[in-house]
Amino acid sequence: MANKEKKPTARISLVWSAGDVKNVRPHLTREQVGEVLDEVLGGHDASMGVCWQTIEEAADSLFPRDTATAALEDEWHDAPERSWGWTSFGPADRAWKRFHRRKKEEEASNASR
Repeated sequence: MANKEKKPTARISLVWSAGDVKNVRPHLTREQVGEVLDEVLGGHDASMGVCWQTIEEAADSLFPRDTATAALEDEWHDAPERSWGWTSFGPADRAWKRFHRRKKEEEASNASR
């Protein structure tokens, strides 16, 4: 078998999705997630790139977290069954659902005060 030389890559593309934004801010709506992605794209600096911190900063600037939301999100991120990138089903989805159930309970509790 002859060694074939690999051609150099002509271009690359890295994709950040709504799921990535939801990993950072699970409480955001679909529309808010889109706004965060638009903000990241609009502020993209090729010398800096895009990373988790870029997404967090865009989300923070558009939708600042209150103390209760921050605590719930931190708990969600720290869930032992949580697995980055696996958010559609399985254990991570159950952690996400628990997060939203507790968020709704807290909102209902605050509304009744």
